[in-house]
Amino acid sequence: MNNIKIVGYSERGAMNALFYGIALNKDEKAANEAMNEFLHMAVERETFQDFELYSEFSLSDFGDPDLVITATNELGKTIVFFIEAKASAGGYYKLDKQKSHHEEYLKDHTKYNKNHTSNLFFQLKEKFLLLKHGPNNDSRTTIIDRKRKLGNNEIVNKFYEEIKKDLQDSRYIAIIPKQKEGQENPVSMEFKNENDSCKFKIHLVYWEDIKENDILKGYVETTLNYNENNEAKKSQILNNLLQRRKR
Repeated sequence: MNNIKIVGYSERGAMNALFYGIALNKDEKAANEAMNEFLHMAVERETFQDFELYSEFSLSDFGDPDLVITATNELGKTIVFFIEAKASAGGYYKLDKQKSHHEEYLKDHTKYNKNHTSNLFFQLKEKFLLLKHGPNNDSRTTIIDRKRKLGNNEIVNKFYEEIKKDLQDSRYIAIIPKQKEGQENPVSMEFKNENDSCKFKIHLVYWEDIKENDILKGYVETTLNYNENNEAKKSQILNNLLQRRKR
């Protein structure tokens, strides 16, 4: 055991700390237990094995997911998990506000269009629609707001072939700062893409709950603590107390 320490910034740093930490754990049983613990936090009831993790791979016009996991369930079926992570950025991350912005954006693709590709709901819809419609390289289908396609990059297509599953074998997870009591979990997504009715669920996992989890906290404590401003009592990753506006 050496004394080298790696500390990362914001949600990307926390994601790396958690999943690289688990993957590099030489105790295979403990690593599998940690992966299943995370998935169980995402309301997954099955137990999985044979995990493969893909970090920030490109899916071309369909975005770059923060993490994709493939794993085999108890029936021997491979399930794909698309994961996006968000942080408070020293403030308060409001999921309902992000959902509202996305719904407004869909009306004419102008309101809240700045950096909208980073919106959680936009990102996970892209992945759902990729599995639903396929690469769309003939540009036949509008995906959310334009004719998105996978393209011809060999590595992108190699990755797509690895994760290509039926919709019923896909899951969508968001790791975000803790939301107010009563937050719907999972979040039901029902929408139309062109004339197709679409429906899937986003399962929420909170950074605060990972930090308190006996199995997972050891992987992320150093990074989460470093991303706190102790003097200002503010976190770059976890949600902070909402400040009342001065009148």
